[in-house]
Amino acid sequence: MKRSIAIYVILILLIPIAGAQTGKGSFLIATTTDLSNSMAGLTGGGSGNSAGIALRTSFINTSADSQNSVKEKTTFLNFTPRVGYFISNRLVIGLDLTLWTSKQSYSSGDYKSIMTLTAYGPFVRFYFSGEKKVVPFLEAKGSVGSWKTKSSFGANTYRGKNSIISWSGGAGLAFYISDKISIDILAGYESLISKEKDSQDSSSSHNNTLGLAFGFTLVF
Repeated sequence: MKRSIAIYVILILLIPIAGAQTGKGSFLIATTTDLSNSMAGLTGGGSGNSAGIALRTSFINTSADSQNSVKEKTTFLNFTPRVGYFISNRLVIGLDLTLWTSKQSYSSGDYKSIMTLTAYGPFVRFYFSGEKKVVPFLEAKGSVGSWKTKSSFGANTYRGKNSIISWSGGAGLAFYISDKISIDILAGYESLISKEKDSQDSSSSHNNTLGLAFGFTLVF
């Protein structure tokens, strides 16, 4: 009897509960990936397109000669939270924050590089229904920020700073694993413009991408 009760309780906890809390006055806390991974690419993050807090360190041997080998060490950290408030039923507005940093060095000690990106901006999301386990939504957001670089090679040091402007929009699905927590998948378009500050060169870098983003959302 006790075993049956325990199994029943576990099943109740695992079964998604209908009725997402997307009513007016609710709050949203979430984390999501970048649609195109373009911000991670700016800081040398490469495939570091992860939601939440991620820390990764990698080592690469840059020489085939084991006696004279030089090891490259790269440490990458990202933090991508967002907060929002439902101004009406199923409509939430809020603020996105993106923090990326990448540090690269060689075991020989003659080269070091630190890249940091900070971006923030508003987002808006509309849920089409608040009473289903799988809820479709539309989302749009924009961001402004900067990308800083500091590199040193021997006695020489280089510092650079780029401004960043991006905007994106798309449609997605929220898969509710409880009445307050969802796993989100978004398909959309993102445009990112990066331009070097304090430079006479007026050229800029444009990145336009169609992609997928993934995230976790808590509504309360």
